[in-house]
Parts: sequence; structure tokens; C-alpha cells
Amino acid sequence: MVRSVLAVLTGYLAMSFLVLILFATIGSFWSAEVPGAMPPPPVILLILTFGFVAAIVGGFVTASIARHAEAKHVLGLMGFMLVMALVSMRQYSSLPMWYPITLLALGPLGAWLGGRLGIARKLAL
Repeated sequence: MVRSVLAVLTGYLAMSFLVLILFATIGSFWSAEVPGAMPPPPVILLILTFGFVAAIVGGFVTASIARHAEAKHVLGLMGFMLVMALVSMRQYSSLPMWYPITLLALGPLGAWLGGRLGIARKLAL
């Protein structure tokens, strides 16, 4: 049970760490002249793309750590990601409405793909 929770949390932390690095990097190159201003569309697309890749890494990490029922662990990660995205939706009020909706779709999809990669790697060993 503890390993299951750790698998999901570690996958989420791996994903969050990568996203944090992205925001720190973007913040050093692009700063809004007006606080709360919407970033330009290329920056939004970069954030979504990198977030998707980070979600793939999170799903891969979760599936790699889980000893059994890897798919269930990845589903747990996907559910946790959905809850966290819904909780943090208010912070996206300055962005277009399609952005948080896209996050709700891309995050779990990336975790599922990463989980499939992690499961495939385990089966190949």
C-alpha cells in the first residue's frame, strides 16, 4: 500500500518538478510588463507541450515504481492530476478558457502514454 501511494506521488512530483523547471526558465526569458497579463500564444503552446511531455515522464515513473497492477497506479496518477488541475483552475483566470480545459485533457493523456511506456519496458525486461 505504501509503495502504491509512493509510486503515484513520485510520478506526480517528477512531473511537477519538470514543469517547475519550465516555469523558472520561461520566467527568466519572458516577464509580463503587466502582472497577470496573458502570455503570447507561442508561450502558452510551449507550456502545454512541455506539460504533456512532463506528464508522460510522470506516468512512466509511476509505472516503473509500481510492483504490480501498474495500469491501476497510472489511473491513480491520472485521477490525482485531474483533482489537482480542478483545484488550481482559479489561477488560470487571466488565460483563455481553452487553456485549463486543454490541461485537463493533456495531463491525464500524457500520464497514460507514459504509463504504457513504463509497462512496455517492464514487459521487455
